[in-house]
Amino acid sequence: MDHFEIAIVGAGISGLMAATYLAEKGKNSVLFDKGRGPGGRMSTRRFGEFRLDHGAQFFTVRDPRFEKYVQSWEKAGVAKIWCKGFSGTGDGHPRFRGTEGMNSIPKWLAGQLDVKTGHKVKSVRFVNQSWHLDFEESPSVSADQLLMTSPVPQTIALLEAGRVELSTSTKNYLSLISYDPCIAMMVLPKDPLSMPEHGGWQINEEPLQFVADNQLKGLPNPGQALTIHLGPQASTEHWESEPEKLIELVRGELRERGKELDIKDIQIHRWRYSQPARLHDESFLVAEGVPNLVFAGDAFAGPKIEGAALSGLSAAQAMIA
Repeated sequence: MDHFEIAIVGAGISGLMAATYLAEKGKNSVLFDKGRGPGGRMSTRRFGEFRLDHGAQFFTVRDPRFEKYVQSWEKAGVAKIWCKGFSGTGDGHPRFRGTEGMNSIPKWLAGQLDVKTGHKVKSVRFVNQSWHLDFEESPSVSADQLLMTSPVPQTIALLEAGRVELSTSTKNYLSLISYDPCIAMMVLPKDPLSMPEHGGWQINEEPLQFVADNQLKGLPNPGQALTIHLGPQASTEHWESEPEKLIELVRGELRERGKELDIKDIQIHRWRYSQPARLHDESFLVAEGVPNLVFAGDAFAGPKIEGAALSGLSAAQAMIA
């Protein structure tokens, strides 16, 4: 069985930033992710000859710790400013995107780390003072320390599958965390939908939350390709709905706003854990009841990309303090 100093479950931005910090401090870590590539909700999908961001659409920078890394991403050519606000005048605060899609950033980070994708963890066990990760289709591995950055309900399920006994207080903290879902519709229209010049339409209502024109956004597309995010309430209500019903819902809502949408082709992605609805107060959580287990991610103190990144950095710092 392969043994590692530090294992990280989840190669989203939280796990990637934790591993980046550890590498800067001379510590080796390995990340495991069930997906075909790294990034989690910083995801970009190919749809024929088009490329669409169908998860997180952008990120902002407020904290100097995060700003330092974003500057390095800009220098490496994997991140750039998209716009400075989505209202008519903007608010002057930069919204960043990945240069070739949001996934440009996690792919670049993963290229400097030990990331093993396509590794779906089925259980996590604590055996003989080390952490054992069991996978569906790969040999088990062990590690001295474990950082869990997967969505908390998935993390709890993995620990329960491995019969890991957490303290009552730790279980209570984790049980308070909850997430809202999001249905993402990737649409190739027959005729272009009228959009703002920069390609971002932030609605933040129900049933529509956000519409992005991936070509105007700057992705290398031969024509308009839209990403449409439904709000949490609509996503919950229509979680099992067929594409035809989702199309009817969106077309009706756009028509009320004076826009017509005729669809040539469509793909649907359902993000079950799109954004945290209830967060843990601290940027990470050290487990009680078992040693060397830490939880992090966007549900810990700060949602969205910056919050997830800062959570990973803070957790990694605590693990080697």
